[in-house]
Amino acid sequence: MFRALEGCILRVAALMATGALRLIYRAYESENPTTVCDGIVIVGDLIFTNRARHAMRQLDLADYYGYRLVQRYLKSIVATEKPIGLGYLIGARFEPSATEGYIETDTARFAACLVRYAIYRRLLAGFGICVSRSRAAQRVALQRELRSMQLLNCNESDLERQLTFIRQRKRKRSQKFAVPL
Repeated sequence: MFRALEGCILRVAALMATGALRLIYRAYESENPTTVCDGIVIVGDLIFTNRARHAMRQLDLADYYGYRLVQRYLKSIVATEKPIGLGYLIGARFEPSATEGYIETDTARFAACLVRYAIYRRLLAGFGICVSRSRAAQRVALQRELRSMQLLNCNESDLERQLTFIRQRKRKRSQKFAVPL
């Protein structure tokens, strides 16, 4: 009974969040210039748009499968002042940009992040799996992001940080079922 009620509450919350995200997206879209690159709408100034395009090109050349996932499941990349984490609910990546308009991370790392968000969207749209509630789904997306990072030749420090983060997610899962002494 409680699980069914919890599921209903989560669905209502997801619908409300989706509506709010669409309003935020429309506000950013009306205030900033938009460009279409490979079927993805990029909302932001010229510097942000060029960096996002460069990330897409890198992804196309190094990780074609990841590129196709991004093309299929992400509809837009939006430059924002603050990060908005649930953009995958509407197929958008809200990327915080610096004051000069550029993406703060390396373009290869940013491209790998786009793959992770595409996986999040795919799991939600195709299988109804809410990634924020499923550690297993998060691990799948993080491991695919790691694969993209390897194909894109990201920095060793970024790769090590990603591996450490994946290991921590696995450890937290095993600790959850540990019996306290």
